[in-house]
Amino acid sequence: ALALSIAPEVVSGSSGKIEHGNLVAVSDPQTYSALAYAPAKAQGKLPLLVVLHGAGKNELGVWNLADEKGEHGGLPPSLLAAGKAPLELADNFAVVAPYSAGKRSFYE
Repeated sequence: ALALSIAPEVVSGSSGKIEHGNLVAVSDPQTYSALAYAPAKAQGKLPLLVVLHGAGKNELGVWNLADEKGEHGGLPPSLLAAGKAPLELADNFAVVAPYSAGKRSFYE
């Protein structure tokens, strides 16, 4: 089983992390970006939900995954960003949503 331990507070700065509440953008210039989420009161290991949103345009930045009115609206990152996620998800799961900006898939 996969589990993720993550600090509830992430400081933005030169580490490549950008914070939006508990939703954080993480970037590796050599591979891909992702949005990562941990509940505010997270302690210890959490179940990990990996959101694979499918192939598509991927022309916008990673925060496009958090736009509730965008093409990824209704997926966990957008629900978490808008404060509309079911409490079971928001309180009990870590979420990671990888994003391959500028590519149709991770295999390009």
